[in-house]
Amino acid sequence: MIRGECVDCGPIELANVVVHAWSDSFTCSWTCTACGLPGAKECSPRIAGLLRNVGCPLDRVTVYEERGSGPPIGWDDVLDMVVELRGNDWWSELIID
Repeated sequence: MIRGECVDCGPIELANVVVHAWSDSFTCSWTCTACGLPGAKECSPRIAGLLRNVGCPLDRVTVYEERGSGPPIGWDDVLDMVVELRGNDWWSELIID
């Protein structure tokens, strides 16, 4: 049993725990067994190792360098995309006439 904390439910048992290995850090993600919402948190190499030792799968995350002539994508761009995807007409915006 792996225990953790949900932002909505407080201390709970975690399900579907996955360790994500970035180039220089670790994060873990999980599902809250009380409300079903996903959660994620940065973790130390020691905690990542302990989670791996109890059978949590490892996801190696590869980050590729951006290539192109425009400015890099920022958080504002990501949030704009989320707003667009929540609308009903995002697919028609992608279609080129």
